[in-house]
Amino acid sequence: MPPMYQDVRKFTQTYQGVNYQVIEINRKPNRVKAKYFAYKEGNLTISERYNAWKKEGDKNIVLVSSAGYMDYYSHDIPEGLTIDNGNVVNGKLSNNYGGLVVNYNGGAQEGGIAVVDIKKSYAKIYCNGSQQQYNLNNSYDCQQYISCAKNMQATAFQTHLLAYDNILRVYNNGSSNKAERRFLAAAYRTDEDGERRLYHIIVNVPTAGTLVERTTQTYNFIKSSLECDEIIYMINLDTGMQNVYSVYDTNGNEDSYMKGTTEVKKAANLLVYYYD
Repeated sequence: MPPMYQDVRKFTQTYQGVNYQVIEINRKPNRVKAKYFAYKEGNLTISERYNAWKKEGDKNIVLVSSAGYMDYYSHDIPEGLTIDNGNVVNGKLSNNYGGLVVNYNGGAQEGGIAVVDIKKSYAKIYCNGSQQQYNLNNSYDCQQYISCAKNMQATAFQTHLLAYDNILRVYNNGSSNKAERRFLAAAYRTDEDGERRLYHIIVNVPTAGTLVERTTQTYNFIKSSLECDEIIYMINLDTGMQNVYSVYDTNGNEDSYMKGTTEVKKAANLLVYYYD
């Protein structure tokens, strides 16, 4: 297996009969950062924006993945509240997706990802140099957050919130549709040296399953097999309308095994982890 970057571990593991493809990123050194491309810009497609950005500062890509949902009919506009680098793409909060994913641009928070539960009346989001509280279901508070995100040139999008504050958030009455699934979790683990570290864990499950069963299994896998004692959040990364997924080694070679079915050039949105 080609070598991965420092702070990144790539492996496959079978847990209770299911094969998991795992990318584990140590977040504490803040060397590996994340960026989200939510929407095309002018005449530039997502892949064109991504390729132009990648050349700036000679960035080294760890992985790219589709993430947010697109409108089912137009396949163009992102579903739910979406802000791209301070530009409001969709200003309407959707109650269909319980998580708001915030990707920070600039300052000490640059390259970080936070997820908030939109149903909480005190969602804490870093804004204007400190943690602010917003009730996103209140139109005034939501507009206040949008204004702040514009000023900070932040990026945000909505998706299914599958676990939060160490509690599983899926229910047995979900869709019976079976598909490949992909998840992003932020979790703490105490390692062999006794230090408690925060990891971003991307889990790809290529064997088709329902969202409920794969979410439950993956949550238990992270807890049990990966020995994480606290899952801060776990969100869904879209593999339905688009299934972009590429993992790279230090030489920029694409992994032929950990790979989605949609080419990057056809991406409707894109989550990128990278070294700068």
